[in-house]
Amino acid sequence: MLRLTWELPIDRRVERVWLAHPPHGRARPTFVGQDELGIGHWRASYERADYIDALNALVAANIAWMAAHAVPPLYEAGLRYMRECCGETWRHAVAVLARQGGDCEDLAAYRVAQLRRAGVPARIVLREVGRMGPDIAFHVLVGIDNAIEDPSEILGATTDSSCDPAGPYGFPCSAVASR
Repeated sequence: MLRLTWELPIDRRVERVWLAHPPHGRARPTFVGQDELGIGHWRASYERADYIDALNALVAANIAWMAAHAVPPLYEAGLRYMRECCGETWRHAVAVLARQGGDCEDLAAYRVAQLRRAGVPARIVLREVGRMGPDIAFHVLVGIDNAIEDPSEILGATTDSSCDPAGPYGFPCSAVASR
């Protein structure tokens, strides 16, 4: 089970879209609070089977925000790949822009939303990068037709970015498969 924190703008329209695309599996997300940037924080735990649904909910929330606000294209926004050190936080495009970057799921969800808004049938793609018992770590990519795009790599991630002593998602480096 993956325990996530979600960062979404405090915007009722985005919240309605996000909650309408069951991002929460069997448990409803809990609202934790709002930060000084107007970004709300929710917490929920996810089963592996809910992972794609949760990512698609993040894409849907990004699309809703992008429909109402001017958001720069991912590769023109001055963003960079930023590895998370502790826990896992899934960030909406607003939070990615505020932080000036994000990790793989943040960047991929931003890019898929951007492409879908432009009429391109993009999708989220998961690549398994590590396994420890029943737990699996995924790298999140963008699928466009038969091609795979890696926003993390384009924005500065290297093949060893996800491998530090703690490992990605708490996986030790020995559990991480090379990409």
